[in-house]
Amino acid sequence: MDIAALSSSLSQAKLHSQVSTSVQKLSMDIMENSKDQFMDLLESSTVERTELERSVLSHLGHNFDTFA
Repeated sequence: MDIAALSSSLSQAKLHSQVSTSVQKLSMDIMENSKDQFMDLLESSTVERTELERSVLSHLGHNFDTFA
């Protein structure tokens, strides 16, 4: 193998590695963004569900019986 072909091969391998790393970083950024959106949605649904439960079951949790 001559030097020009070797240089070309190494250059292509380096480019392939850089592209692969860039795609992986982009994928990780997208997953991080999706995770943040999911966590926000989960927190908002928990708050809404808790408020809904309080309005529907407003009689629960106010009184309790004790015996000594």
